Amino acid sequence: MKVEAVSNLGFRNNNFSFGEKQRVHENVPAESSNRASDFAKVPVIVLLAMNPATLNSKIPTMPEADNPNKVVMLAPETKSEEKSTYVIAPEVEEAQQSDAPFGWAMFRGENQDIKLNMVAKGNGANYHMVFTAPRSSNNKINHIYFIKDGSVGSVDAGAHPPEVQTFIYHNLGKDSFCSVITLESILGPDRRENGTTLRQIMLDDDSAQKIIDLVSGDTKWKNNTHIQIKEVFDAKIGKPKTTLY
Repeated sequence: MKVEAVSNLGFRNNNFSFGEKQRVHENVPAESSNRASDFAKVPVIVLLAMNPATLNSKIPTMPEADNPNKVVMLAPETKSEEKSTYVIAPEVEEAQQSDAPFGWAMFRGENQDIKLNMVAKGNGANYHMVFTAPRSSNNKINHIYFIKDGSVGSVDAGAHPPEVQTFIYHNLGKDSFCSVITLESILGPDRRENGTTLRQIMLDDDSAQKIIDLVSGDTKWKNNTHIQIKEVFDAKIGKPKTTLY
């Protein structure tokens, strides 16, 4: 099997607008890369070999079809689903947003200090890609989260926004692109976790490049995440799978 380099990736939807290069959200400075839109020439096979999380990992991933090169997910993604996940009374939202970055109580903890907050695009929507690590760590990244603009966090310190579990290279030649599978908390009316959702998000090139740089050792941080790396040969962006407790 020929493995193409992760380089000069394109998108089937070219209507992304990256807009401003710097923003601030919840007093957390946000950056957006001004680098060229070509990807580091790191072969996928090298990324696979460099990341031990790829081998013998028990991290949840989306169910696959008989063909292991295809990513298949379950329930359809709808606007109503997004609303049921993130809607909250305005007075509660105001209190949360003033207490913790992005309204998530988990970011107040010692183990979830935000090291990077980068403006991103996912499935055509605006996100913040957030790299975190323990407050005492200066050179390691433990988790990567995608927080959708307009979403509201949780008072539950055990709940979390979409966290990257798997990085996928869609090897389609000149139309290649990258996506991630995330695991996120589903919040009940009390804004506490009552389930989880696995969701696949198609990435803009700058966001994908930042993850590639981390995994390949091309950043000032050490990759301490457990992100799996996969290569597929289709353009499918699967539908979310939700599990309620």
